[in-house]
Amino acid sequence: SPRPFHAASVFRMAKRTVARRPAAAPSAPRDEAPAAPLRKQQPKGSKPPRRSQRRRSGATSAGGEQEEALSPLAHALAQLAPDAEFDAAAREALEAISAVAQRTFGGEAWVLPFGSVVQGVHLQHSDLDLCVHVPGVAGPHPSRHFDNGQQVAALRKIMYNLTHDFEVVETRLFRTIKVPIILLRYGSRSGRVIELDISIGIQCDGVQKGSVDRLVRRLLAGAPAALPLVRLVKQWAKVEGLTEAFAGFLNSLGWTLLVLYWLIQRGDVRADAICGLDVDVLRVDRSHSLPAPLRGSLSQAPSVAVLADFFLSVASYETFLDDDEYSGGAAWGVSLVDCESMQGPGTDTAPFFLEDPGVRLISGRVQNVARALRHREWRTILKKCRATGRMLGGEGWAARELGEPILYSIQVAQRATARLWYFEPQCSYGSY
Repeated sequence: SPRPFHAASVFRMAKRTVARRPAAAPSAPRDEAPAAPLRKQQPKGSKPPRRSQRRRSGATSAGGEQEEALSPLAHALAQLAPDAEFDAAAREALEAISAVAQRTFGGEAWVLPFGSVVQGVHLQHSDLDLCVHVPGVAGPHPSRHFDNGQQVAALRKIMYNLTHDFEVVETRLFRTIKVPIILLRYGSRSGRVIELDISIGIQCDGVQKGSVDRLVRRLLAGAPAALPLVRLVKQWAKVEGLTEAFAGFLNSLGWTLLVLYWLIQRGDVRADAICGLDVDVLRVDRSHSLPAPLRGSLSQAPSVAVLADFFLSVASYETFLDDDEYSGGAAWGVSLVDCESMQGPGTDTAPFFLEDPGVRLISGRVQNVARALRHREWRTILKKCRATGRMLGGEGWAARELGEPILYSIQVAQRATARLWYFEPQCSYGSY
């Protein structure tokens, strides 16, 4: 998969893009009338409009709203929201991999989607997470010494039965990994490329996969203003390279839960929306397909001050590391079910505890979503959140001159990441 873009390199790229200007047109001959000005002349003494105010009239976003009066945050959201072509390509990829699974393992095999697409917070180039139910093959087990040989063998069979529409990008099939996966790319009929993460088993630790994703979706459906904030925070973390759990950082689900916990603390999301939920709605059967996408309104885009408050609140979790009150024993963190800070069970070595509300509601067990988090990477996350919060929360020049380039750099990174797909060396499953 493409290397993550870091803020410094992306910011330089954004500055170079903004600095480029088309060459001036040749001047008209003296005997000809000068050409009409391209821009409307500004009255003397008035300031030119800001870039965020110079939107082309008539341009529409993915949600169908006019962009001529959008704020920089709303304009960034319009670029991040997945369009109808992405949704159609994702459904086509799900049908294609379902056909491969049934051709490989028989009619009893089926595919269950989970992850950000089920939550409704996916971005324009998000991955599609899929797990395959294979009769007779168990899913991930909480034991550290669980033998994943059956899962690895099933994934290899899937690779060998792929059609020409798929390409194997990466395989993670070594013995020490708890959940073996293969990373694929699927080329849809429209030409859209969808990246898939395939695993075996629809249950993990006795709980159906995607339970917490369906819980998140219900929370977001009841608080439409939360969706734009989640998307902006996820894209910021992706640009900064802070979403790869395989490298010791916080995964995408973790960032989404942090936003929801902060919104619950602010009162923007009802605290009883989780405790009073019927757990039966979190389970699905084999007839389940991709849900309809959540469409947030661009008018509900958060302000720069709201973003700053969120990042500073995440940075305040450093107290759990340095304060003597929380030293010793298992790591401290937060619980969405109890709506307060709590100490983890100590079943992992992560420096921060982020409770999985789906597992808690269904089985009553306490499980850490951030169990793959490492100390150095968590310090890096806290440091970047503090720096971003202070910069966005500044007054005058800091908020005005640095806030917009950061948002613009998010869009530049998104387009550059999409272009990298076409320049990477092609690899096939035969290499593995």
